[in-house]
Amino acid sequence: MNNRWRLYLPLACAAIMVMTTGVCGDDAAKEPASPTSTHQQTKIISIPMGDQKVQIHTFCVDSKGRLLCSCGGEQVVMKNIEGGFKSEIVKNEPGIRVVSPEGKLLDVWEVDFTPQTVNVGPDGFVYCGGAGKIAKLTADGKIVKVIDSPNVKEMKPLPEIPEEIKMTDAEKEERAKQKEHLSKQVAELRKEMSDLRAELTPESLGEAQETYMELFRKSREKDLDEEEAKKLEAEVVKARLALSKAYTESYKKRDESEEYQTLNEKYREVAMKLHELSMNPLQSAIYQRNAAMRSRRISGIAVNDNDVFICCQPPTGYGFQVWRGDLNLENFKMIVPSLRGCCGNMDIQAHGDRLYAAENSRKKVVVFDRDGEKQVMWGDSGRDGTGLNFGSCCNPMNIRFDQDGNVLTSESNVGIIKRFTPEGEFLGRVGKVKIIPGCKHVAIGVADQGKKVYMLDITRSHIVLMEPVTEE
Repeated sequence: MNNRWRLYLPLACAAIMVMTTGVCGDDAAKEPASPTSTHQQTKIISIPMGDQKVQIHTFCVDSKGRLLCSCGGEQVVMKNIEGGFKSEIVKNEPGIRVVSPEGKLLDVWEVDFTPQTVNVGPDGFVYCGGAGKIAKLTADGKIVKVIDSPNVKEMKPLPEIPEEIKMTDAEKEERAKQKEHLSKQVAELRKEMSDLRAELTPESLGEAQETYMELFRKSREKDLDEEEAKKLEAEVVKARLALSKAYTESYKKRDESEEYQTLNEKYREVAMKLHELSMNPLQSAIYQRNAAMRSRRISGIAVNDNDVFICCQPPTGYGFQVWRGDLNLENFKMIVPSLRGCCGNMDIQAHGDRLYAAENSRKKVVVFDRDGEKQVMWGDSGRDGTGLNFGSCCNPMNIRFDQDGNVLTSESNVGIIKRFTPEGEFLGRVGKVKIIPGCKHVAIGVADQGKKVYMLDITRSHIVLMEPVTEE
């Protein structure tokens, strides 16, 4: 295989990014048109708390069209200090804030843990989870029951943070040895991943890379006449599209490689440990506390007529698990041992006797029966992000159902919501909202017989309302 294309990779990526924003020549009209949307952004909803907005972790819509927003609790924030940053644990009043469809704060339901996910069952009861806890509430916010989530039974207690940490010379020496050992591990894993990427990279990518770069350089020569420049520009557009398809094929091979995904997760784990050892002892203690909190995170909760499903991290290892219990929060059983998600995100929703998961790292929506047996799966990786293709790095990120039982998916980084049948047939694009880019939780909700569609911009801690597109 010709490996020269790797020398041009940074330049080619930059060129592709620049040229994606606009093309020249007659072939510009042949670029895929923006999909038609049924809804458009009309309003921003935020929850005031004094002079600031409340941090919204997620939300759902109840049968009355109210937004139930999980807010507050414990979180680690980065603060600017002289010479860099420092981590601090910030605690705000945890609870579910009830907001009208117009954005008015109606009520606050208190819980005694960090609420990270919330959903409403067909019977009207509200189920909330987070920080290793699961709670059941009435439709007016009264707590019925709170339990420990089943995944925390094998976990160690949360580490406390001392006011000051002093280290002996022996402890400092041991810390330095661990850092050296982890640095070697990181280098070895990085090399393994690089070698495996090379094996998984199709030949077509190198060929498409060289073709694109050669045409791109020619199109930028100064002595070209107008007709020749126009012809070359059209060829560059075609080469760029071919290169995009080759990249998509390459990423798909990585997504489907169990070996590569395992290596990638191991690398991230070791790199995080090394990052922790690079901090001062107090910051390291905060980091450990935050890591322990992350492992207790409840990333998704789903409810049907008979079952409550929770999605969380396993006590050890990587990825996510799904547990099924009854409506009384008893008799939990692990039914899905492994799902792959990015940045602590894995959303699940139940409809009828089926469970739907947005397995974002694999660019799939996966459908299970109540026992965790896989029934349907759809989705693919695609830079165009249209149809069954999900764009950006890890999508779809969140899912919900509309009034007809169709599946709505949301994509982080790009703010797109799509609609599919329960079997995965693409029905069209609901719309696109303006959000801060990033690989993050982008919860969605539907109300008023589909006339209102909501999407969370977690970075700016507000919810975007979308309504049907008008002729105007």
